[in-house]
Amino acid sequence: MFWAVVVAVSTVTGAAGVEPGSGSGTAPARAPRVIAPNSYAQERCVFSEAPTVAWSSRVRFGKTTGAVINALAAASIPGVPVAITRLERKSMDESTLVTLRRMVGDELWSAGWKESKSTLFLPKVRCPDGVVRQSRITAFGWLDPGRALSTEYARIIIDQAEQVDREHFDIAQTRLNFSDPWTESEFIRLGLVARQLVVIFNPDDPEHWANLEFEFEEKGMRVERDADGNATVEVLLSHEDDNAENLQADYRRRMKTFEGTIVHDRLVAGHWTRATGLVYGKAFEARKHVIDPAGPESRELGLGPEVLAKWNGYPPPDWPRLRGFDFGVNHPFTVAWYAEHDGVLHVYREGYHTGRSGSEWARWILEREAEELRALRFGIDDEDEARAYGPLVNGELRVEESWSDHDLEWRKELDAGGVWTQPAIKDIDAGIMRMIATLRERRIVYWRNMLVEEDPYLAREKLPTSVLREYGRYKYPKRKSGVSEVSDHRTNLPVDKDNHGLDRDRYVVASHWGRVEVGVWGVAS
Repeated sequence: MFWAVVVAVSTVTGAAGVEPGSGSGTAPARAPRVIAPNSYAQERCVFSEAPTVAWSSRVRFGKTTGAVINALAAASIPGVPVAITRLERKSMDESTLVTLRRMVGDELWSAGWKESKSTLFLPKVRCPDGVVRQSRITAFGWLDPGRALSTEYARIIIDQAEQVDREHFDIAQTRLNFSDPWTESEFIRLGLVARQLVVIFNPDDPEHWANLEFEFEEKGMRVERDADGNATVEVLLSHEDDNAENLQADYRRRMKTFEGTIVHDRLVAGHWTRATGLVYGKAFEARKHVIDPAGPESRELGLGPEVLAKWNGYPPPDWPRLRGFDFGVNHPFTVAWYAEHDGVLHVYREGYHTGRSGSEWARWILEREAEELRALRFGIDDEDEARAYGPLVNGELRVEESWSDHDLEWRKELDAGGVWTQPAIKDIDAGIMRMIATLRERRIVYWRNMLVEEDPYLAREKLPTSVLREYGRYKYPKRKSGVSEVSDHRTNLPVDKDNHGLDRDRYVVASHWGRVEVGVWGVAS
């Protein structure tokens, strides 16, 4: 006996039925199960025209429910294969699959769920073209997908996608290749996308691959389109009132007790924010340390639109210049220029790239400095300024300090190309302490447009492309239990990874302002 299954999905704003083909004629008529989204984000998750939907919000905002409705809307068209996934398959038994079972109902679940295949088979339906089709919803984990990845799907849902790697996200896209002319026409008729990847996230670190990919808080909720106007990605963010009717008062009170913690920042407030264990922790704040040098708010730092316009995008020529280096070929080589004003170092230009020799870097550095000098000369308006600034902008850029790693071969090669360096203070503990103090005192700021060019290799691999991308990655090692991260840097050095620009800045700060003195202070009697 064949069953005809109808799953109707009604929207918040109006009814829009999702109906499969006609029944086989042998099954009794069954009333539709109406599954209604209860928020705008849930509705957009179902009816998005984009092939990728990325949804981020705090916990208990109905993300899993919206994604499962999306899966059922697709599977209600006969013959459609759907995958609902997480990092670990077993973690879905008490979460995602509970939501799925509640929506389809116990009768359909009991008849169609096959534990050995981890698949819910929906009833077979004879379609108007005479073909009998059967939709199925398969659950698998990315740590052990088995043969699930040999199947082509029309929908793939990744629940708690912050737990998966970028590689899993990429693999999922390669499996969205299911095609059947009849089902394609049904998707079009119902206003649904035929092949779609839905990834739902609880907020994590701002340097997580997902936040780098989708820029949740930086760009907000939106639909991105290609040059031809086709939707490519829809980014969803839940409103603070979404799903409020399902949150009990005692739950809200309990969540309030987390205020001031990373748990509250991420899982209650829904922000992509940094966790404990980071070397510079909350000493670095993007809103405080990353500035728009041409913005009016930068006037307090001696900049602002008038100053930047006069000097053609550079710091005034009478601000002393410094340079900092960290060497590398396979790892990034980083160089930055600093201009000091009123005790604050402005990092105003940065090179951050792989695969170049010392001689190539020397030419690149001299070209950038020549460009800067030409721009500064154009800013001189009269004879008085010419007399005052002439010695600073004629000839080579006056770099007063040029701190670097100690590698002698790199330093020789740069020097041969006309770029001088001096060995920096490299003590890690003392340098980190000095950097933390410098950040807290806001004695170093970064210009928003300081990166000269993005390394395509680093961007493709989702590795840091600037020092600003390193602050959220440079960490102390985890405890052996793996439960919590070490915060005592006096006995544990940071993991030597994702720190090339940060090492460069540490060299400059520690060398320019001196070594931190550590001692035991007595009390005078």
